[in-house]
Amino acid sequence: MMDDWVECKLGDLLTLKNGYAFKSSKYTEEGIPVIRIGNIKNWLISIDEAKKIKENVEYDDYIIENDDILIAMSGATTGKFGVFKSNQKAYQNQRVGNLKLNSKTNVNKKFVFNLLYSIKHQIEKEAYGGAQPNISGKKIHNLNTILPPLPIQRVIVSKIETLFSSLDQGIADLKKAQAQLKIYRQAVLKKAFEG
Repeated sequence: MMDDWVECKLGDLLTLKNGYAFKSSKYTEEGIPVIRIGNIKNWLISIDEAKKIKENVEYDDYIIENDDILIAMSGATTGKFGVFKSNQKAYQNQRVGNLKLNSKTNVNKKFVFNLLYSIKHQIEKEAYGGAQPNISGKKIHNLNTILPPLPIQRVIVSKIETLFSSLDQGIADLKKAQAQLKIYRQAVLKKAFEG
């Protein structure tokens, strides 16, 4: 089975598409959200605090699609990435890279997301070469990786999702136990002072 795994470059799997240099003077109260580096939070893209711009066909090449993986290309948070989970129209700002799959038939997008997470340290290492952290599409494309066959990618994704689900349940149980301990502690203190 190991023979089916292929050594490749990240650029064999995906292409990094750069964003548009929107002028801050063009931002408006209403309009289409512009996804900037600050909108990449906790592995997701948040449009809650996104700047907005009037819709314009000039920006159509920078529309972000549901499930696109975006990465911060410069600044203190270089290398952080997240998934855009919305069908709402949004534009991609400059220094935000959009990691587009080269093939949807040989590569599972969720697998690529987890792969990126596993090599995040390597991406950050490539970025911190100067005073201002910065990574280029070329550096991302040149990162080495190993790609398993599609059925194995699906198995890996399924196992990761199962483990994360168990972890989420454990966190929920822990929070519930903490709340119950707080109530118990208050009851003990009340009993102690009331005699």
